Amino acid sequence: MEPQNVLFKAVDKNDLDLIVQYAAQYAGARDADGYTALHRAILNRRLECTVILAPYERTYLTPAGISPMFLAESIGFLQAIDCLRDPPCNVNTVKDEGDNGLRSQTSTNLDYQLALLTELLDTKAELEQVRSWNAKLQQNAIQQNATCLEHSTTSNHSLTNVDTCVICLDRLREIVYLPCRHFIVYEQCFSASRLRTCPLCRSPVMEAITVLR
Repeated sequence: MEPQNVLFKAVDKNDLDLIVQYAAQYAGARDADGYTALHRAILNRRLECTVILAPYERTYLTPAGISPMFLAESIGFLQAIDCLRDPPCNVNTVKDEGDNGLRSQTSTNLDYQLALLTELLDTKAELEQVRSWNAKLQQNAIQQNATCLEHSTTSNHSLTNVDTCVICLDRLREIVYLPCRHFIVYEQCFSASRLRTCPLCRSPVMEAITVLR
């Protein structure tokens, strides 16, 4: 592996550990197209790589004058915009004992990028949690649909037995008890049962009439 390609290959493989290891050493190295590792990370829309490389290469331009910020905006990689801006400075104002004026000591570091990366990782963790919940909800929905289908099939089966005689549970019902109309049975089953009262309400069977279909 050629030294100048280590960082590029790490970006292509999204190897964050390798990027952290070589970012400072090979910052500003360019590929055959004049792109830095940061440019390549942006082109590949690798947000974690971009966050790590931004402190080292955000100011590097391609031979055509394309900055990382411009490249991200031009391809619509808006998530990377924040980390490509100049980080805020920690300014400590101290009084110089040898001078009545104030001297501003400005220090910049990687804390801002680290905060962005931490926020990104937290967001990814939350996204994974949401995906897990969504998978569970989908599984529950599948189970509920299966249960509803089973109940529907059972109900349909029950409906197909509506015209079955309640005594023999086989042949079609032909006559109905009057006056209660609680039972509709096959005619021979009614004759064989010799019922004189309704088994449900115990009211006398006054008459039995044929069911018209």
